[in-house]
Amino acid sequence: MPHRPPSAATDPNRAGLQLDQNLRQQRGEWWLQRAAWVLFALLIAAYGVGLIGPGPLSHERRASPDGALQVDFPRFLRRHTTEMIELQVQPRGERVRLRLDGGFLGKVDVENVFPEPQEMSAAPDATMLEYRVSRGARLMVQLQLRPESAGRLHGWVALDDGAPLRFDQIVLP
Repeated sequence: MPHRPPSAATDPNRAGLQLDQNLRQQRGEWWLQRAAWVLFALLIAAYGVGLIGPGPLSHERRASPDGALQVDFPRFLRRHTTEMIELQVQPRGERVRLRLDGGFLGKVDVENVFPEPQEMSAAPDATMLEYRVSRGARLMVQLQLRPESAGRLHGWVALDDGAPLRFDQIVLP
């Protein structure tokens, strides 16, 4: 009769499947898997609310107290990616003069200003854009810009000689 190795039924020291187990490694893999699920959930939530994509937190609108100037801007930018800032102006006369923060403009590359101003000039702390408009007609100016470096951007825009309307942006790498 051929010799057979003892089975679990015949050998009490050999019960169940004989597998090499490393419970410490298994627990580590479970922890890593749970951490990955949490990370993915946080990324999806951040995208959904607009922290890393379009959503309710991705854009902001600021307006002057009298409502004559309004600025719409993205809160989060990507370095070397073109973004848009929109300025909406309710003119007080037939000429509109916008002052843009020179420090802000020094940290971004302005690719396009639409519509082009009739006159443009630079002062030590600001760049002036001057437009001629029909009385009562609302003016919308779009600035296409590309940030040069990551970090926080602080800027302002003002209508004529009015108080500056400040805005802040975060540039992601």
